Amino acid sequence: MIDVLVVDDDFRLVNIHRGFVERTPGFRVVASARTGEETLAALAEHRPDLVLLDLYLPDVFGLDLLPRMRAEGHESDVMVISAAREAEAVRAAVRLGVVSYLLKPFSYDDFAERLEQYANRRAGLAAAAVRDQADVDRAFDRPATGPIAVLPKGFSTETAKLVETALRETRETLSAAECAERIGVSRVSARRYLEQLAETGRAEVALKYAGRGRPERRYRWRRPDGPRAQRPSGAPDGPLSPSSDPPMRFRQRRSGSPVGRASRRMPPSRRRRRRASPGTRCSAALDRSRHPPPGRRSSSTAATCCT
Repeated sequence: MIDVLVVDDDFRLVNIHRGFVERTPGFRVVASARTGEETLAALAEHRPDLVLLDLYLPDVFGLDLLPRMRAEGHESDVMVISAAREAEAVRAAVRLGVVSYLLKPFSYDDFAERLEQYANRRAGLAAAAVRDQADVDRAFDRPATGPIAVLPKGFSTETAKLVETALRETRETLSAAECAERIGVSRVSARRYLEQLAETGRAEVALKYAGRGRPERRYRWRRPDGPRAQRPSGAPDGPLSPSSDPPMRFRQRRSGSPVGRASRRMPPSRRRRRRASPGTRCSAALDRSRHPPPGRRSSSTAATCCT
């Protein structure tokens, strides 16, 4: 449960914000304040996780409270809820580490969306293990590569994060059954999420053959730093090709054995026509006499052959 402190000088808005917080699962209001001094006192007493801070307070500008909060050792996150639209106020909020900035007026849907984003980021940071740059980008709420992946219909964000965490924490490969046992879901559900990670390029799939039957699909988180191609010794500088050896036809041409259409031609000694036996010659001549070529006399052809 995330404890929330509501800070606003208008009691009507305090009640509205309190109702919005109570409607959002996973959040509860532990106190409210109307001034800067009341805010510091409530922080010391309740130690909330999140402060919903209005900027226009009777005794202090809301952002001026943040340095005092940090100086007194309060580590609560701050979400600004204000009508202040000045660019300088927004830049100052970013510099001071404000987690979100919501302009008044707003609807409950906008409010609940910010709270859910904060809850997801907080949960991710609590369970995060920094192994590469992607983990750092995720901690700063930035996409590691490309646009943010949108889950297909029927997929849960919470389950997807559990599957991703289980896969990232595995040094070797992970099967759907092993993943299901770790996070407490069915094997079918685990395989759906693992296949979705593979389709989006964030996981690799390998087949494990063990005797008869279908091979087992095992998954591995795709690391940004994979094995690099090694340049052969003595090779010239330049981009590496998939194969360092030249194609077969070029090797044969350089070694003196030309390939292609000319190499398939029959040598002249083998192209000579063999002499046919007399019986074969007469049969051939007889066949030509029955079907003489145009412009030739069949009698002369037969006589020439049989003589």
